[in-house]
Amino acid sequence: RSMTSTVSTVTSDVWVTVGMPVGANVRIVTAGGSGDCSYELTAEALSGVFVGDAAFTAISTDEAVSSVRCITRTITVDTLTPNVPVINAVATDDIINSSETSTTITGTAEIGATVALTIGENVRTITSDGSGDWSYELTAEDLSVMGEGDVTLSAAATDEAGNTSEHTTRSSTV
Repeated sequence: RSMTSTVSTVTSDVWVTVGMPVGANVRIVTAGGSGDCSYELTAEALSGVFVGDAAFTAISTDEAVSSVRCITRTITVDTLTPNVPVINAVATDDIINSSETSTTITGTAEIGATVALTIGENVRTITSDGSGDWSYELTAEDLSVMGEGDVTLSAAATDEAGNTSEHTTRSSTV
């Protein structure tokens, strides 16, 4: 996933050149007349940064290189796509009969991920708990959209950093 964001803005009257170590690379940006500067992180810039917490330090100097000032900001880098969520067997045998109309659909995903569960034309959003478990109780509207016969449920997980997994599916019968 391409990640682009401004991570540091340095403001000063006299600081004109800023070196920002980004992983194994140093990026040089020059402040404008107001002393403001920023650097936009791109996928290329993040290629040398591991996944997890990363510290970015802006080291600024004046034109004569007679003064140095440092500002550090720590960010979390997460460019990994979460694992595909799991949809467990529906009603234990993937068949919803007339006595199981209040069935709960369950599954697992990355801890804290938002799961988009697609039931027919409806998309239901659920957040996985601290163990990665999620559940959704079918409503009368869901059952109406599902109709009678074979139905395919679909789910994708989006982690807290906004990375979205591939979809997974589960076939059931109503």
